[in-house]
Amino acid sequence: MNDGREEYAFTWFIENYTYCSYKNGENFWSPDFTTDDLEGTVWCLRLYPRGHSDEDKGNHSLYLFRRDDVDGPENFPLKYELSVLAADGATLHSRQLEYTFKKRVYYGYHQFLQMNEILLRDKTAYFPEDNLKLRCKIWRVEETPIQLQKLALELALESNKFLFAMWWKVSAHSNVNRRRLSG
Repeated sequence: MNDGREEYAFTWFIENYTYCSYKNGENFWSPDFTTDDLEGTVWCLRLYPRGHSDEDKGNHSLYLFRRDDVDGPENFPLKYELSVLAADGATLHSRQLEYTFKKRVYYGYHQFLQMNEILLRDKTAYFPEDNLKLRCKIWRVEETPIQLQKLALELALESNKFLFAMWWKVSAHSNVNRRRLSG
């Protein structure tokens, strides 16, 4: 529930997640996302599948990162929610934060989700068809509404090589555009 606020939602699909061979301290980033209503600020998610540091081993570390955007204000107060979603879109795990971001700063959770929680619960709920589905909802601290926009990204991990499948929806009634990038 969004409590009547207008929000911006970014969903990141990571395919073949169990093939991820990242070690503790290693991370990967979602592609950048933005909307006109965020004053030119540019964002991405930063995921450490095995934890950000030695103290975070056994956890997924997840952060919202403000890029070095040219047009955005120096300080940008924001509320946001980081979530893991089931295949049907139901929220499995979620945490909210409020933070004033400067450029090139990331903020989130060193211990966002414990691996034991995934293993003790139904693993297929967290990784349906070996996919991890993360969502970041963003809304302004002040009352200025943000026009609802949705953006989704799919990342496939194949034999330690990334295959990106990116798709997004600008509004609830628009067409879905798809594009594959390999790298």
